[in-house]
Amino acid sequence: MIHKTKDLSHAERTVLEGLLGRSMSDEECVSIRIKPDASAPDWLRASWASSRESGLHQLSMDEIDAEIAAVRQQRRARTLSEEQ
Repeated sequence: MIHKTKDLSHAERTVLEGLLGRSMSDEECVSIRIKPDASAPDWLRASWASSRESGLHQLSMDEIDAEIAAVRQQRRARTLSEEQ
């Protein structure tokens, strides 16, 4: 998943800057990849694979937030139409 430094928590940014040995600008992009853990449950490993196949692992936090908001809006509209 790709993040802009300004979207990271203070703790995440501190860890990354410590690993890099330098400060990071707010607009700098960081790709964070999670190495699949062999002890992870099957459903979680399947979810990771599905995300990679559909390209979701490359979305920014803003894009993910927009997708979530769109799905919530569709769900609300569907619920309202079913109630009428």
